[in-house]
Amino acid sequence: MDKEKIKKEIIEFSSVAKKYDGLKDYENAFDFYLKAANNLNLLKKEEKNESIKNEYIKQAKEYALRAKEIRDNILPNKANIEFLNKNLEENKKINVKWEDIVGLEKVKSILKENVISPLCFPQLIKGNITPCKTILLYGAVGTGKRLLVKAAATELQKSKGNFISISNSSVIYNLISNNKLYNDLIDFAIKKKPVLIFIDNITCFISNNDQFKGNFEKDILNIFNPIEKNEGIILIATDNYPWNLETTFLSKFQKKIYIPLPDFEAKKQILKLNMKNIPNTLTEEQIEDIIKKTNLLVGSEIASLISEASFYPFKKCMESEYFKKIPGINGKKFNYVPCTENEPGAIKMKLNEIPKEETSFLLPPKVGYQDFINADKRYTCKGMGYPSFMRDIEKLKEFTKKFGEEG
Repeated sequence: MDKEKIKKEIIEFSSVAKKYDGLKDYENAFDFYLKAANNLNLLKKEEKNESIKNEYIKQAKEYALRAKEIRDNILPNKANIEFLNKNLEENKKINVKWEDIVGLEKVKSILKENVISPLCFPQLIKGNITPCKTILLYGAVGTGKRLLVKAAATELQKSKGNFISISNSSVIYNLISNNKLYNDLIDFAIKKKPVLIFIDNITCFISNNDQFKGNFEKDILNIFNPIEKNEGIILIATDNYPWNLETTFLSKFQKKIYIPLPDFEAKKQILKLNMKNIPNTLTEEQIEDIIKKTNLLVGSEIASLISEASFYPFKKCMESEYFKKIPGINGKKFNYVPCTENEPGAIKMKLNEIPKEETSFLLPPKVGYQDFINADKRYTCKGMGYPSFMRDIEKLKEFTKKFGEEG
């Protein structure tokens, strides 16, 4: 071992590391601190003099600790950056139009004014105008909070903006365990401006991550405070139970908007919109009756009800013991439809007995009123526990009187 050469390298490496550290070039500083520490450890192994060996140990620890501090607190975590880049790319596939969302016109208007305008048209923000940077959308599960955010993201991305979505997945919990996700998220967002950051179900998120909550409360003023001229970044969070948020935390959101349950007319539109591409025999009267029977369902539950009802025609095909041939549609010579034993042309056969080359001729019945009645048995008030659900609605309304505004 050439001790003199190693000693010269230690002096050079430590000097360069400190220089880069002072210039805030932390990646190079990190590398050179590690090189100096490694060389000191090499000398330590060969040194017989205990006093000199202890000095080598002391210096090596000093450089290694600074390298660790840079890695843990300053340098971006590679896993976090990989996740955020992947998140950015995946979100480019989002395509939700404002017209895809039934009702909620006031909320749409608020989001267009407070998200789309400042991010897509920053030239409009002049003088003392300070755009809102933090928005909380709250309301019962399934009322369309995430859909509203996706619509805003779709419009933003058309103007070359970016959308980062943070959810409560196990991936996020693993990432945040290094206490770096929040800082890396902010640094990443600054580089990707204009950007909309979305945190879904924030009560659940912060309740599982004390470090995130602390960083969020401590640093949010610096990045999202309107007084700071760091335009181009807006945060939207959603929550189902906002009363669980501490008042000081809640105060960080400049706008707190209540997303209510859809009214009767909105539910009719939701049902019609979701049924648009599904063959059905529903009349206007039947649609209104379905809505009356499911008056406590929210938008996402109506979609689930439609999915359940749409399965019944296929179920009829699977359970039928008779099929008949009818004049074909869509270029087919004929179609098979399920029927009863007594219908003219009834052929005794089960679904799996239809000739393989003719299975594409199968034509399920159209979705009808009775299919919804059957599906609704899974969504009765008793089965879904609506008294508790309605208590939440009352709490949401009470919360809105104290802290929020009607959407």
